[in-house]
Amino acid sequence: NPPLMVRVQLDAAKMRLSAAAKIQTGLAGDGWETVECEKKYELKLEGMPVRGKIDRVDRNSKTGMVRILDYKTSDNPDTAEAAHLVKAKDGASDYAVVQPGIGGSNSPKQWKDLQLPLYRIMYAEANGGLDLPCEVGYFNLPKAVADTGTSLWKGYDRELSLSAMSCAKGVILDIKRHRFWPPAQMATNDDFESLFPLAADDCFDVSNFFGKTAK
Repeated sequence: NPPLMVRVQLDAAKMRLSAAAKIQTGLAGDGWETVECEKKYELKLEGMPVRGKIDRVDRNSKTGMVRILDYKTSDNPDTAEAAHLVKAKDGASDYAVVQPGIGGSNSPKQWKDLQLPLYRIMYAEANGGLDLPCEVGYFNLPKAVADTGTSLWKGYDRELSLSAMSCAKGVILDIKRHRFWPPAQMATNDDFESLFPLAADDCFDVSNFFGKTAK
């Protein structure tokens, strides 16, 4: 006799899984087969191991296309592109900027997340290289079961993978050099905002933040 809250959560889970089963049936009818689940991968960039665990990899038995999917249970999920790229900001590191034309964008973008691109790179490195036909996206499982389904990153291409790899390498080299400046003027989840009574530039002596050589 579980509490009411637990029963409500159980019913919600059943509804989500039932909706997912219907979507899965349609995918199977289109030739998609799940070939990997929760598989760990590792990639070395600038001497640093980068590890990830891919939720799901599908392969189409009719076309040979591979599809890398990440499960999302948010009620209002972003598209994969919106979750990874934003409008380029002034002062952004060169390695973080995606130039117009790459990925079909007409204006400069900036990486804010590298999850799916790094999954794509990791999988490709282990399975034939970046020329492997491969899509990336989300499998959404929101409360609104009508919105259940796959959401693919339209326009994702090889050049975006190369840009993401360049960004990851740039981040790693900055870490090795102890280069953590300048800070972002706005952060999505800033747990330390209260530590800055003034602008960050006025709160720290940054004279020792630069000039180190990456090893």
